[in-house]
Amino acid sequence: NLKFEENQAKPDLKIVAGITYTQNNSTFGYRDQGSSLGHVLKPDAKNNFIGLQYHVPWGNKPAEERLRQARQTYLETEKGTLKVVNQVEKRVTDALSSLNTARKRVELSRKNRDSAEKSYKAVVDLWNQGRVPDLEKDKSNPAFVLLRRNNDILNARFLLIDALTAYKQAETE
Repeated sequence: NLKFEENQAKPDLKIVAGITYTQNNSTFGYRDQGSSLGHVLKPDAKNNFIGLQYHVPWGNKPAEERLRQARQTYLETEKGTLKVVNQVEKRVTDALSSLNTARKRVELSRKNRDSAEKSYKAVVDLWNQGRVPDLEKDKSNPAFVLLRRNNDILNARFLLIDALTAYKQAETE
């Protein structure tokens, strides 16, 4: 639209050409109308002309106003496009940040799970040897230690599953 309105506000150059056939109504011409019409393509005189017309729209207020409006619309469209580009870049940056955070969370959850499994295995080994220590003064049953470590493993696995789910969601985003 802007290019069109710019073009409308610019000067025009036109090529004009034409041919004029005339009967001169002299005594040597055709005496009646029927004869004159019958010999239209055989006129008494032929005039050819070719011309250039340079048209400058000075003070063409409607064209200038349409051009001003088209420029304003163009600027607003550019601003809108820039806003959309910035929003997309922000969303992509946020998504990448979420993905990196989720990746680190998965790594940490795996380490916590591995640590809980090692701790559980150590307690099981001590249990098999009959040497499970009482870690809690109020809990005198050594099986409590084993159950607590098993619970730690389950919690670590649940946290890993949650982290993997968040990772897949961030990856999708």
